[in-house]
Amino acid sequence: MKFLLIFRIYITFFILISPGCMIPDSNHVEPNFHLLFHIESEGNQSSSNSLSFHLREVSIPPYLDDNRMTHRIDKTTLIYEDNERWAEPVGEGIARVSALNLSKLWDSLNFSAYPHRPKPNCLYEISVTVLSFEKIGEDQVLADFIVDVYNKNKILNQFRKRIFHPIDKDGASNEVTSLSVVLGIMSNFISAEIDEMPTSILYRHKIKELKFVDKSIHEVVQSMNENFLPDGREYKFVVKNFPEVSTAKISLMMNNVSVFEACNRIAKKANLAFGVSGEELVFSGN
Repeated sequence: MKFLLIFRIYITFFILISPGCMIPDSNHVEPNFHLLFHIESEGNQSSSNSLSFHLREVSIPPYLDDNRMTHRIDKTTLIYEDNERWAEPVGEGIARVSALNLSKLWDSLNFSAYPHRPKPNCLYEISVTVLSFEKIGEDQVLADFIVDVYNKNKILNQFRKRIFHPIDKDGASNEVTSLSVVLGIMSNFISAEIDEMPTSILYRHKIKELKFVDKSIHEVVQSMNENFLPDGREYKFVVKNFPEVSTAKISLMMNNVSVFEACNRIAKKANLAFGVSGEELVFSGN
């Protein structure tokens, strides 16, 4: 009996020290998680009135809808980096950083970005469609964007920008830095395009005092052309699809408002729509 007990202890000890029962070292590597970030821009910051805006949900191609970072080897081949990942959905990261970039350029606190809702009375809603946003080859990144600009769900402008930027050194962190720089370049481009849009120019051009008493829409438009056109621009206020012989009268008084706001108030009083067509600032009927 004693011999049997000693034998069992010996067998148990032998099993425990046997190499076949040792737990092997794990090959698992914890991935690194990365965030896009705001980089101070070298572009010109708007010195006049800031613009309010909302950056809508960014549309990305399905191959980027993955938290693994992407490396394009050639036109048809991609590599997904299992150990280098995004810490947030890449579309939300692009929206967050682009909105922050634009807010700095326009010196604006009145802005929002997806997944948040637009703030009340924001001037623009900006939609970004991403065609490419990844490392290509060995030493550069590519970003390709289409941008749509809306006011009250009416599209005002559309443009496209394709940007290549070098990666200074090897490593995922340097790749993320280059992609963040690209977002800064794109934001400068968006800002410059929107700054030259008629809506922005009218929004930044202020009227100290405006007063109409029992004036026809044609008299109002004549006064706007004579007194409230932005300097250095070839714009002209016009009336379309509205009868010349209309007896409707407008009475309106405003102080310290933008030309854009004044035009919308006038249009509302006259039951018209206000919009821009080329260099024409149009009050139009149905």
